[in-house]
Amino acid sequence: IARAAQSYVETTAQRLTAQLAQAKAEGATDAVQRQIVRTMFEEATTARARQMVQTEQHRTDQAAQMAARQALGDEFGIWRTTSAKPCVYCAGLNGRRVRLGDVLFHKGDRLTGADGKQMTLGYADVLHPPLHVSCACVVERA
Repeated sequence: IARAAQSYVETTAQRLTAQLAQAKAEGATDAVQRQIVRTMFEEATTARARQMVQTEQHRTDQAAQMAARQALGDEFGIWRTTSAKPCVYCAGLNGRRVRLGDVLFHKGDRLTGADGKQMTLGYADVLHPPLHVSCACVVERA
């Protein structure tokens, strides 16, 4: 949870800094800049906070399922997307056989999506879903 909170704060600060810099470059008034801060704060304390809680609940659920499967003697699972519109990174993982307990991706790894965009995994090593915020992927029994 501490890592999630730290990442959440850092992301919010980066987004706010970028939006304020753009506003200043465009000659925004102090009133406009204050509104940007208010809007960012509102978003951070509502929608993004819900998103973080849901993602961390999913992470905990998947960790428990992986531990239970390993306790039953399972060695492998199958990465599955459960979203009707999975992201370009998760879509590429759908159906991939994974060894339970192994690090699938290391913190700092860069993933390239089907569209050529890249995502750096800056949060932590990935042993199971979620891969990113709001990821709905699971690892099923093989």
